[in-house]
Amino acid sequence: MRISTRLAIVALAATGAACGGEPSPGPRTPSRITPVSGAVLTGTVGTSLPGIRFVVSDAQGPLRGVRVTFGVSDDRGFASPSEATSDSSGTVTTNWTLGGTVGGQTLTATAANVSPATVSAQVAIGPLTTLSPTTTANQFVIIGGTVTSPPAIRATDAFGNAIAGQAITFADPTGRSTIVGTTATTGADGRAGITSWTVGAAPGAYTLVATAGPTIMAGFSAFAHPAVIQVAEGNNQEANAGTLLDLAPAVHALGPQNEPVAGAVVTFAITGGGGRLLGATTALTGADGIARGPQWVLGTTPGANTATALVNGLPLLQFSATGIAAVPTELAASAPTALSGLEGNYGTVRPAVRLTDADGKPVAGRPVTFASTGGGVLVGANVTTDFNGEARLASWRYGTGPQTVTATVADLPPVVFAAATTPVPTSGYSITVRFLGSSPTPGQRAAFERAAARWSTILLGDVEDLLFTPDDDMSSCGGQPLDETIDDLLIFARIQRIDGPGGILGQARPCYVREPSLHSIVGYMEFDADDVTTLEAAGNFDNVVLHEMGHVIGIGSLWSYQGLAADLATGDPYFTGPSAQMAFAAAHTSYAGRAVPIENTGGVGTRGGHWREGILANELMTGFLNSGANPLSAITTASLRDQGYLISDAAADAFSLAAALRALSAPAFMLHTAIEPVVLRSKSRTGVSRIVPRRDGPVRNRPNR
Repeated sequence: MRISTRLAIVALAATGAACGGEPSPGPRTPSRITPVSGAVLTGTVGTSLPGIRFVVSDAQGPLRGVRVTFGVSDDRGFASPSEATSDSSGTVTTNWTLGGTVGGQTLTATAANVSPATVSAQVAIGPLTTLSPTTTANQFVIIGGTVTSPPAIRATDAFGNAIAGQAITFADPTGRSTIVGTTATTGADGRAGITSWTVGAAPGAYTLVATAGPTIMAGFSAFAHPAVIQVAEGNNQEANAGTLLDLAPAVHALGPQNEPVAGAVVTFAITGGGGRLLGATTALTGADGIARGPQWVLGTTPGANTATALVNGLPLLQFSATGIAAVPTELAASAPTALSGLEGNYGTVRPAVRLTDADGKPVAGRPVTFASTGGGVLVGANVTTDFNGEARLASWRYGTGPQTVTATVADLPPVVFAAATTPVPTSGYSITVRFLGSSPTPGQRAAFERAAARWSTILLGDVEDLLFTPDDDMSSCGGQPLDETIDDLLIFARIQRIDGPGGILGQARPCYVREPSLHSIVGYMEFDADDVTTLEAAGNFDNVVLHEMGHVIGIGSLWSYQGLAADLATGDPYFTGPSAQMAFAAAHTSYAGRAVPIENTGGVGTRGGHWREGILANELMTGFLNSGANPLSAITTASLRDQGYLISDAAADAFSLAAALRALSAPAFMLHTAIEPVVLRSKSRTGVSRIVPRRDGPVRNRPNR
């Protein structure tokens, strides 16, 4: 009975009849979308028209829950949101950002099975945003001449619509050129320009700026160049292949009236033959209109060589030269042949020879062999002659007793270099460390004693004693007055708080040096008490003390005073001492740069005052100390010989490129060290003192690399 009743109800529903016999209403569907915000709106390109409303309805009224999609006629504009669902009042709302079309734009609302509804907007040009050059922005012109294309611009809004009636000002900010038509008004196409632009009589870049208001502008440039450049000298030369020409290429720059032009930039380049230019490849013409390029080394293959000179805006000027196949006739020494030194030391002279032809001209690119007899170690024994015809032995470390090095080329008579060596004497060099302030612990004192003893095994021979009196200014050496004779080096040392943990670890300096050798006689070292304990625990305090004592002796701190540091203002400074260069060659046989590389990074005192850490890595006298071994190498000891000290290289630690590379690749705790800024004074045996021009530097912490 229940089943039949349920079936009856279902059947009734299926027929659509109500209980009372009336038919039930069907589902409502939208029949129209009506704009509410007005049929025609106004705005400017890129602006927003907020709150654009439409109502979705059917014959019975507004409909809720209808999904409506919005579209725009200009795809540079958009509706946000792009879709909406009608609310209880049938309303959907969006914000319309106008596109870039001037004139009519439309926003369309669309729903399923309903004709779209449209709102229109009359859109005006936007505000000025851009001035764009319509003529060539960069031109070349002869000095004093008028550019071919007078600068012109087009004024537009953000969408590129032309703006008419805009006032434009044209000017040269430097006042070096002449402009005709400095003010103009844009036409219907948004364009405006000047009548003419004439540059000044000096070569170089000229600038013209078009402005509309304080911030909207466009720039033009004209590069003024001489009327012509001609060969001044250096063309059609010849020399032995691979050697230097007698004259560097030079050009003569002339103006429109054949007058010399000063200040023109000339760029020289090799274009054929495989040669090279020595030095800067750009030069300025002088008052005589002449610019001389760098020296020209011909290619090593006999035959034609070419180079060019370029002034921007003018055709290339070519130079020709011929490399001749040379016939060597003589090999001669170009360095002293009678040498002397201590056994086991690197020499102070690098044996060198020069190969020439019958006319005494250099012969390049020929192999030279250096061979030793009687002991000693050679590095770089096989070398070719350079553009001067020279070949130089990279390194000679003396053996025991009399010994020679012989240089040979083919069947020419050889050149012999002889070295007389003597045994290493017992050290007579004394270093005294005197503590200021609070006394160090026994362990700290021992670190200073070990450092002094180590340097005393390297520095040999007693040097001249000097008398100091209370009248000598000791302000840069801790302020402790002296009234005594010093033999050989006195170092004041202090452990005290400086700047807290991890900042300045220590500071070191020579304060007084001897005349005329500039060898240290009084120095000062200071270490931060907040860092010493940490350094001791890490096993680094001994290395820091040894390193800083080296600065007091003169390593890094006195190089520039003694003429041993070159190119300090460049990115590749280097140490010029020949003995250190030979020790470096023995350790770094693959290094292609200039030896010995000095640090080119870091602050004042680190840069220019240490070996380059990126090359020598864990060597003691780089600007950073590695955890583990920090060898005091023969490069460092030999550099002291170049500074004029009597040195034993045998007391140095072993050091090689391979070990340095391993140190660079391993994790390391690095301590940033530097030389403290100082007023350096010198003192002579007569007691006369003078101030030596100073160099700088402090010891700071750097994070692990």
